Amino acid sequence: KVVVEPKVQATNEEEEDEEDETALAIQDFTSHEVGDVMVELDGVPTVGRGPRPKAKAKSVGRDLVKQQMLETQRFLPTAPKTQLLGEQTLVDWLPYDSIDVVFNKTQLWANRQNQHPACISYNFEDSYAMNEAQDSTPTGTWMALLFDEERSHNSIRYVTDNVLMEPSLKFSQLRQLESQLVTESQENLRLLRGRIGKDTIFDHRPQLLEQLDQFLHIHEEIATLDVDFCPLWDNDSGKWNDAESYLAKLLAPHFQERFNKFGTAFKQPDTKGKYRYYTTVQAAEQKGWHQVLTKIRSFREGKSVFPTMK
Repeated sequence: KVVVEPKVQATNEEEEDEEDETALAIQDFTSHEVGDVMVELDGVPTVGRGPRPKAKAKSVGRDLVKQQMLETQRFLPTAPKTQLLGEQTLVDWLPYDSIDVVFNKTQLWANRQNQHPACISYNFEDSYAMNEAQDSTPTGTWMALLFDEERSHNSIRYVTDNVLMEPSLKFSQLRQLESQLVTESQENLRLLRGRIGKDTIFDHRPQLLEQLDQFLHIHEEIATLDVDFCPLWDNDSGKWNDAESYLAKLLAPHFQERFNKFGTAFKQPDTKGKYRYYTTVQAAEQKGWHQVLTKIRSFREGKSVFPTMK
């Protein structure tokens, strides 16, 4: 059987309720309130000039002012030296992002030029004293803390003239410190695991310790080498062998290419024999990266017997 229910229509009582609610809403207006009414302004009389929309300012003058400001910035004392921004003169291998103060044991100079060390000059002879008039002094140079008379009348007392470096620890002392650290670490692990009811057994097999030491030595040697001398950048990544690909993973994500755009300063040509020290640096860096790759090959071969499942 199919039961068909009749449609429910609004009764007269519901319609009357809606009319009553509308009437009550209208009565809520106070005596001084008027409902919103749309008024056409075309038929309303006005006195004087009628309101007009605000005209948009032309951008031609703004662009001209912006261009003038950019041209003015080129001649500011803090602007970079234009003669140092060429491809042949720009230096990007400096280890500093900014230089504010330069000092020695007799004088201190404040930088009144650009903050980047590759965009300024270092003519300290052209510096002016801090108490001199700023209008007559050259702009875009160094400002000295003491002028000549102050340096002659006032003597600087040094704490010491010679700074002595402590000698490096002997091998026997290093081995003793290493043994103490290992013993303390093992005892701490035993106590910590013993509190939760677990036993601790240490694996001292020479093959295992050698593999771990080799991994640490690889990271330590990479930290002491210049990444610009890394042999990876001389070949395409598709031609890297297993050791070179593993070295690239160790360098990622900080280094995926040479750090300096124009290469390191120690690779510049030495045609007149003025930079013999650079040749020594190049040989030391190349030897260091070669040793890193050799240790990586040995480490990768030893991973096949490394107990990674324990």
